[in-house]
Formats: sequence, C-alpha cells, structure tokens
Amino acid sequence: EFYKVVIPSSLHQWRTQAKLAVAPTSTWNRSAGCSIGLFARNTHNVLNIPECQVHHPSINKAVEMVRSATAKVRTPPYNEDTGEGLLRYIQLQVELSTGRVCLTLVMNAEKLKECQPHLSYLTSELKKMDKNSGEER
Repeated sequence: EFYKVVIPSSLHQWRTQAKLAVAPTSTWNRSAGCSIGLFARNTHNVLNIPECQVHHPSINKAVEMVRSATAKVRTPPYNEDTGEGLLRYIQLQVELSTGRVCLTLVMNAEKLKECQPHLSYLTSELKKMDKNSGEER
C-alpha cells in the first residue's frame, strides 16, 4: 500500500498551457499555412498535434484557428533551416473559469515594425474568427 500510485486528476484535457513550435507546412506554398505542434524527438521537425488528448479543448480549438488564419492571410512561418520567416512559436494559456485562451505570438523579429503587415493581417483574421465562434456558442 505504501507504493500505491494515485492519479489525482484526469489524464485527458488537463494541460491549460502550451508552447508550440511553428514551421512551414509546405516549402513551396505559403498559402498552405503553418504546421503547429511539437518537435519530433531529436529533430526540429514540427509534428502537428490536432485534437491533442492532454490539451484543454480550448487550446486545441485555438491552435486550429491559428492554423486556419495563417493559411488564409499567408503568414510566413519560421524556417529552422534558413532562419527566415516570421511566426516562430505560439504560447497559449487557458482561463479556466471562462475557457478563453490568452494567445502569445512569438515572432522572428527584433522590432515590432518588422512584423508588419503580417501581424496586423493575422490578428485581424483571428478576431474575425473569434467573433464568429462566439456566435456559435
């Protein structure tokens, strides 16, 4: 009984924070959007993790919104091999009382000015998507 392992909570949908890497989905077509997920073991290859079982459902929904928005507005993802591109990581945190997500976009730029116009296009598209998803609730 001394070595009995007790799991204090669910093994699913418990993670309320995530830092996910961003990479090009296609080397030829920026309108293909971004791959968003975790690095494969011992590589810098980003693996998409749609409907991740440990992420809070709001994180999975937000990641899909970012993925769709980057494709629509053609956001240039960061490329590990060339060091070029803009969107490098996304950080997501869930407010448990509301299920809302705080999204941080990590850009490959020293100054905010270097992020434009892509940052404005992306945030505008995400706001539209958030407004539309609010109407579905």
